[in-house]
Amino acid sequence: MAKKGRKIAKKTRAKGNTVETATGGLRVLTVLSNREQQTLSLIADGYATKHIAERLNISVDTVETHRKNLLRKLDAVNMAEAIATAFRNNLLK
Repeated sequence: MAKKGRKIAKKTRAKGNTVETATGGLRVLTVLSNREQQTLSLIADGYATKHIAERLNISVDTVETHRKNLLRKLDAVNMAEAIATAFRNNLLK
């Protein structure tokens, strides 16, 4: 009796980018999702959380989650630092 072949799950990893942090160190971060990029752009344009949620048709809690993820991924302590890091690394135009 022949053995049935097993499907091997492919593990895919997002390619990381090296960015310069506010402290001047280098850090590898995962690629920002499309929604994180959109959220970051709107934050940089001065939109409040409520307005970002309305504009992207997502909940305020989801915007807050994106903010937290951006701070973590950009190794920033506040959004001003995250935005500065994003501009320095051409994540924002």
